[in-house]
Amino acid sequence: MALYICKCGRQVNKSTSADNTGNQDTSECVGCPYLLPWGPDKYVEGQGFRKEVQGYECRMSPTISYTTSYRGQVNDKCTLHILSLDLDFLDTVQAWIYDHAADTLTAGFSRGSMRGTDFSNKGRYSLSISCAQNKKGMAAKAALIEQFFTGGRVRKDMTLAQEKAHILAAIQRGKKQAQRKDQPMKKQNDRCPLQQECERTCQVIGHERDYDYYVNNRYSTGGIPDQDEILTEEELRQEQEREEKYLADLSLAPAEPTVYRNDYGTLFAVREHNGAPALMCKPLASDAWTLSGVLAAVQGEAYTAEDLQEVLDEYAKAHGWKKAKSESAVPPTPAAPASPADTGAAEQSLSAAGPASLAAEDTNIPTFDFSALGALADQAAEADEQFNLHYGRAQDEFLVACIYMARIHALTAKAGRYGGGTWTSWYQSKGISEGSARTMVQNGDGFKSATVAELKNLPALTKKDISLIARQGAAEQVLEAAGQGDSARVQEIMTQLKAAQSDKAAAERKATQCEEMKDSALETARQAQEDAANAESRARAAERERDEARKERDGAREALQASKMRGDRLKAENDDLKARPIEVPAVDEDEIDRRVEARLQQERDDSLAEQREIAARNAQDAILLLGRQINTSWQMVRPFLAEMEESRRVEAIDRINREWAQTQKEIMQCL
Repeated sequence: MALYICKCGRQVNKSTSADNTGNQDTSECVGCPYLLPWGPDKYVEGQGFRKEVQGYECRMSPTISYTTSYRGQVNDKCTLHILSLDLDFLDTVQAWIYDHAADTLTAGFSRGSMRGTDFSNKGRYSLSISCAQNKKGMAAKAALIEQFFTGGRVRKDMTLAQEKAHILAAIQRGKKQAQRKDQPMKKQNDRCPLQQECERTCQVIGHERDYDYYVNNRYSTGGIPDQDEILTEEELRQEQEREEKYLADLSLAPAEPTVYRNDYGTLFAVREHNGAPALMCKPLASDAWTLSGVLAAVQGEAYTAEDLQEVLDEYAKAHGWKKAKSESAVPPTPAAPASPADTGAAEQSLSAAGPASLAAEDTNIPTFDFSALGALADQAAEADEQFNLHYGRAQDEFLVACIYMARIHALTAKAGRYGGGTWTSWYQSKGISEGSARTMVQNGDGFKSATVAELKNLPALTKKDISLIARQGAAEQVLEAAGQGDSARVQEIMTQLKAAQSDKAAAERKATQCEEMKDSALETARQAQEDAANAESRARAAERERDEARKERDGAREALQASKMRGDRLKAENDDLKARPIEVPAVDEDEIDRRVEARLQQERDDSLAEQREIAARNAQDAILLLGRQINTSWQMVRPFLAEMEESRRVEAIDRINREWAQTQKEIMQCL
C-alpha cells in the first residue's frame, strides 16, 4: 500500500505505484474544481467517441506541490511546460496568449478538457505551450516568461504560502457553492438574472434557463453571487432603469471630467489626447498630463468618453482612490522664479541641485514607503522627492526626472530583486507603465553624467529624440555640441542617429527575413532528406524482395532442369538397354521394366524432396522478412498513436486489431 495525497490535503492508502491515481470516493468533494469525470468512451453516431460519465474522481499523487513553476528554456524553440494547480493563473496565461501571441504561441488550456494524466508532476497540471519555429516564436515565449515568472522560475505575483492558501480557498469556495445549489431560490422571475452576463462570457445564447444552469456554465473566476443577491423581477427592472439613466447622463459629455487621486498624489482623469478622449494621469507636482499605463491594461474595448469614464470610476472604486471635483481642486505647485545664481550654474551637478522642499505641496500626500530598501531608503526617498519636482514639466526637467528615476532603479536593484517589489510599486504609484519606466531609466542612464546647465542648453528635443540619443550612446556628443551653443551640430547628430537607426531597423528586418528564409530552406532540406531516406529505404526493401523472388525462381528453374536431365539420362539408358542384345538365357523383360520404373520413381522422389526443401527455405526467409516488416511498421506507428486524440487513437487501435485478427484467421486455416 502507498500513501496518496489529494489537492485538498486528504490522504488515502492505495495499492498502486503510479505517479497519479484516481479516487472515486468523492461524496464529500462535490464542487471541487479538480474533480474529473470517469466512465467508458462510447461511439455516438454523428459525434464520434463520447465519455459516458458514471461519476467523478479526485486525482491523487504520492507528493503534492502548490508552487507554480515552468520547465523549458527561454532561448530555444522547444515546448514550454507550466506546472501549476492554480487554474485561475492558467486561465490568465491562456488569455495572455490569445491577446498577445496568438500567431506564435499555441496552448490549449480549458477547465472542461482536463484529463487525469495532465496532473503528472507532484499533482500539478502540466500546460504545454509550443512556439513558432522562428525568432518571433522564441521572442513570444521569452515575453510570456518575463510577464509571469521571476528569474527563479516561480511566478511573480504570489509567494508559496499565498498560492497554497489561494488554491485551498478555491476548493472550499467550490464546495460551498455546490452546497448552496440545494437551497431554495429567492427569485420570482423565470429568467435567471445571470443570463445576460453568462451570454457575454460563455456565449450561452438563446435559451431561458434556471439559476443552476448559468452557475454551472459561468467562469469560476467570475464570482457567483450569494442567494441574497439574486434580484426579484421588480428589483431587476429598477436596476435597469437606474443603469439606463446613468448611461444617458454620461452621454451628455460633462464639461469638466471627474478627477481621482491615489494615495501617492497622482491624478487620473479622462482628458482629450490627440483629438480623442483618453485615460491620462499626472503627478500632483506636474503640469503635464500623460497617457496612463496603469489604466491602459484595463481599458479593454472602451474608447468613448463615457466608456472610459466608467472604466476609471470602477478602477478608482476598487482601489480606494479619492475623488476631486475638478483638476483645479488640487493645483500644482508653481515653479520658483529663477535666481541670478542660475545663470552661472554650468558646473552644478545634478546631485548638488539642492534638496527641494515639498512644503508648498499638499501635506496630506503620504511619501512613498522605501523601508524595504533598508539603509538605502533615505537615498531613494530623496531621489523620489526630486523626481516629483521635475517629472512632467519642460523637456530639460523631463531629463532630470529620468536621471532620478534611474537612480531609484539602481538603488532598488542594489537592494536585491528590485527591493522586494518596491521598484514596480513605486513607478505604478506615479501612474507610469512598465514600458515607459524602462525607457526613462534608459534615458537617465544615458544622461546621468550631465549637469543641470548642460541639460538646459539642449535644443527642443522630443522625448523620442532623447530616447534615441540614450540608446545610441551619443549623449556626450550631443551635450558637447549644445554646450558650445551649436544647435545646428546637435541637429546634425540627430539626423545621423536617425539615419543609423533607420539603417539598423532595415538591417534587422532584412536579417529577420533572411533568418526566416534560412529556417524555411532548412525545413525544406530536412524534408527532402527525409523523403530521400524514405525513398532509399523503400528501394532497398524492393531490391531485397526482387532478390528473394529471383533466388526462388532460379532455384525452381535449376531443380526443374536437373530433374529433366536425370529423366532424359534414365530414358536414354533404358532405351540403350532395350536396344542392346543380352545374351542370357530366359530374360524377364517385365522385371527389367519394373526395375527401370522403380529407379525412375526414386529419381522423381528425390527431385520432389529437393523442391520441397527449397520451398521450405524460401518460406522461412519470407517469414523472417514478414516479421521484420511487421516490427518496423509497428515501431513507425506506435509514437503517432501516443500523439493522437483519444477517440481517434481508439479507432486506429481497433482497426489494427481487426487487420491482425483477419491475418490470424488465415494463419489458422493453414494448420
